[in-house]
Amino acid sequence: MKRLQAFIVFLLFFTVLMASVFLPPAVSQLKDRSLFGKINTQFIDEKTVVSASSMNVEDKLILISSYNRDAENVIMVNQQQNLGLQSGEQDVALSAVKELENMREKGLFPDIPLDNGSKFLDYTLMTYTDISKPGNSCRIWSLSFSFGSSGKNVCNVLMDAETHMIYQFYVWTDESLPVYDLKAVASKFVQYIGIQWDEKSPYTQSEMNLYSAGNGEILYQFFQAKDNQGFGIQMITNKKIIDKM
Repeated sequence: MKRLQAFIVFLLFFTVLMASVFLPPAVSQLKDRSLFGKINTQFIDEKTVVSASSMNVEDKLILISSYNRDAENVIMVNQQQNLGLQSGEQDVALSAVKELENMREKGLFPDIPLDNGSKFLDYTLMTYTDISKPGNSCRIWSLSFSFGSSGKNVCNVLMDAETHMIYQFYVWTDESLPVYDLKAVASKFVQYIGIQWDEKSPYTQSEMNLYSAGNGEILYQFFQAKDNQGFGIQMITNKKIIDKM
């Protein structure tokens, strides 16, 4: 009888011991598995999502250009938004128009009315990140909108989501624009974004109106359409041109 009681006590002790060893990991594993396949989706509000970046303008442009060069250490995630209902979306649209008006005063954007029937067609939030240095990240809005009574005037812009500074734009109109001195525009633009063109760039002040910055890491082109109905400032993504830098 005593042996049976001793065996029962030992069995209970062994059971409790095994439970204390294996039960917590098993419960934890079940909890982890219960999370699989679940996604918490929230609306992205431009006011709350965009956090301050520690990167300066030149570093941001180098990061974007590195992605355009297919750099292995840089990734881009884009999130296309639907316009028309959210206050954050309206703020983005108004910020873009306001900044284009600011550029117009500086002689960087055509003297055309942007507030006359402007209609935003779509916009996308693009997040560029250096995976080798996750702290190096910036967010850029890509916006497209029409303006004017004809509805044929179209403008595309790339705007810094944090500072609202515009890094690139194209504008097409149904009327001829003034002829621009593209060298003067390049000089004004570099002052606007706060960087310097490379002094020894083989493209600086060339006939192609190409300018480099950041020791060749950034390449810009200033152009006007032959019919004078198009004008723009763009970062070059053509790899053949970039590889020559």
